[in-house]
Formats: sequence, C-alpha cells, structure tokens
Amino acid sequence: MSPTVPQGGALEIEFPVFRKRICPLVTKRWLYDAAGERHSIPQFTTGLRLLAGRETYKRSITVPTAATPGPARYEVTLDYICNPLQSWIGPIHVVSPPIKFTITPSDPAQPIPAGSDG
Repeated sequence: MSPTVPQGGALEIEFPVFRKRICPLVTKRWLYDAAGERHSIPQFTTGLRLLAGRETYKRSITVPTAATPGPARYEVTLDYICNPLQSWIGPIHVVSPPIKFTITPSDPAQPIPAGSDG
C-alpha cells in the first residue's frame, strides 16, 4: 500500500480475508478525506466466483480529484443476507479495517490545508 497518493492517483489496497460461507451481499466502498467528506468509490464486478476460505483482498482505487489533501482513510462496508431471518430483521453489517494514507495535491504548488497533519 502507498502511504501517500496524489489526488486522482491510484491507491493500492491489500489485506487478508477469511470467508466462512458465501451469501448475497451489498458492498459499498468509501474514502474519507482530510475535510471529513465521504467519497463513494465506484463498485466493480469481477466476474469471478467467490469461494469460502482464506484469500487476499487486492484492489486499486482512484483517489477522487475532489478529495481534500491530508490524512485520509478507505473503508469497505459489507451487508450480508445469509438466511430468511436476516432478510426480515436486517443484514449482518461488517466494516473493514480502515486503510489510512495521506492524499497529496495533484498540483505540487497546492498546499496541504492547515490543521492537516499529513
């Protein structure tokens, strides 16, 4: 993973996951910038069949050009529906560990805002 990424640049994500079983799910990917703004990261379809067990989650995301430079984090939320009861009372909600990094200006002349300990 890159500790610093320019606005519009690519952030490489990698962490281990373990799936006990495969269930229908809704995935949302979020980037929180130095101003506290939440940016939705576009979803993707791999076309691969997921299997239960251990694997490594690897993705490359593009940091929005509108993201404020400074400290940032990337998170994934997963809502699983594995049985009819969860359809009725609500899904199992899981949030990934935050991936912390620093967004740098795409224009090197643009300063990082004051108060951002980037």
